[in-house]
Amino acid sequence: MTGENSKDGLKESFKALNEAVCKGDTAESGCSATVVVYDVANKELLIGNVGDSKAVVAKGAHAP
Repeated sequence: MTGENSKDGLKESFKALNEAVCKGDTAESGCSATVVVYDVANKELLIGNVGDSKAVVAKGAHAP
């Protein structure tokens, strides 16, 4: 899966998972996830996160 299919699939998957997590008792769930995929053909990063996890993208040795 490449290009728009990857973006749409990642977006829909994480949206559904985030909604499912938010329906539960988040005070005790401890559920979070971050996925980063580099699409070499299109030179794009696809990033998805659920819960309070985040990704930091840095160029070189310095994070923002």
